[in-house]
Amino acid sequence: WYLLGRTTGDRAVVTTIVSSSLLGKIAEAAGARIHTVLTGFKWLARAGDAEPEVPLIFGYEEALGYSVNLSIRDKDGISAALAFAEMVAALAEDDRTVDDVLAELYSTYGLHLTAQVSARFDGDDAMDRMTGAMTRLRGSHPTEIAGLAVLEAVDLIEGGTLPASDVLIYHLDGGRLIIRPCGTEPKVKAYLESVADDSVEAAERLERLRTAASELLGR
Repeated sequence: WYLLGRTTGDRAVVTTIVSSSLLGKIAEAAGARIHTVLTGFKWLARAGDAEPEVPLIFGYEEALGYSVNLSIRDKDGISAALAFAEMVAALAEDDRTVDDVLAELYSTYGLHLTAQVSARFDGDDAMDRMTGAMTRLRGSHPTEIAGLAVLEAVDLIEGGTLPASDVLIYHLDGGRLIIRPCGTEPKVKAYLESVADDSVEAAERLERLRTAASELLGR
């Protein structure tokens, strides 16, 4: 929000498929492009390669990696912290706080809450069982999850607009659920996002999604 407000013209932000969808909504309202890539900062750093003339002014991933200068092709907490401090100081001059801005953003775009659920697979056959779990999920796409209608189910196993990846994405009426095997641990992870007009509804919806995701993962 801060960086978009301090820049004009053709510019872009980048995030990952499992990160909050709020960034995309803020960027769209500011007239900026939004790149959505696979998980991992290696993908965020490459997002602007196809259009080097369009500056990437911000990138972030759900696992708390940030960059405010994508010419540094990795997460950079130092420059991000400095930009954040600058923003806090600028807001203070107007007698405002970060919480004030968050409240305004939530009022405009809805309250976005995210969480994660995972199922761990132990033993020598862990990889085979993880593959089996994803195959089972692909065998029957639900029409609703946690009482929320499934608006679209996207399977990235054969790619499409993104490189092929073992990922299932369910766009819901008021949320989102993404399921993928972890790349570093023997786990299948579910990434949850609840979007609602107020905090009570968003939190209640997130808990329903948490329960539904645990059931889908067989926990």
